Amino acid sequence: MRRSVIASAFLAIALMLLAPVAMAGGQSSVKEARQATSRFHDVSKAEAAGYGSTLELLGCFESAEAGMGLHYLNPTLLDGIVDAAQPEALVYEMRDNEDLKLVGLEYLVPVDLVNPLNPPELFGQQFHPHPVLPFWILHAYIWRPNASGMFQDWNPSVRQCPDGVPVFGS
Repeated sequence: MRRSVIASAFLAIALMLLAPVAMAGGQSSVKEARQATSRFHDVSKAEAAGYGSTLELLGCFESAEAGMGLHYLNPTLLDGIVDAAQPEALVYEMRDNEDLKLVGLEYLVPVDLVNPLNPPELFGQQFHPHPVLPFWILHAYIWRPNASGMFQDWNPSVRQCPDGVPVFGS
């Protein structure tokens, strides 16, 4: 009896680890993502939909070679469901503290919800672990062309963060 309970528990754990993160829509497309997020060019509409600035918590993201921008995160979407029409974060280029331009989307799945042997996928792209934060991530620069590739983390055509704005990691 004890052996069968242990075997059942082991099987249940193994199935949980091998199960992929839920992906809504299956064949999600960039077109669907653009249609669903076009209203978020207006930051007030993003805020009304539950997205909030991460400026005070994380700062603006940039590297020496490229920008990324300011993220607006919707924490209610950090549920492990990957849906092109519902990105967990919106990425805005900061022109100054008042002028934000939507340049991309970021999809995030908490590390606790991902089997590293079976990372989530969207748009035919695998997510990758963030180097510091506890998420698997995928960027999609659908609103600003990216010479490095639409799904790369950094975009050389996104401006660096304005002077005086906190920068992630600094």
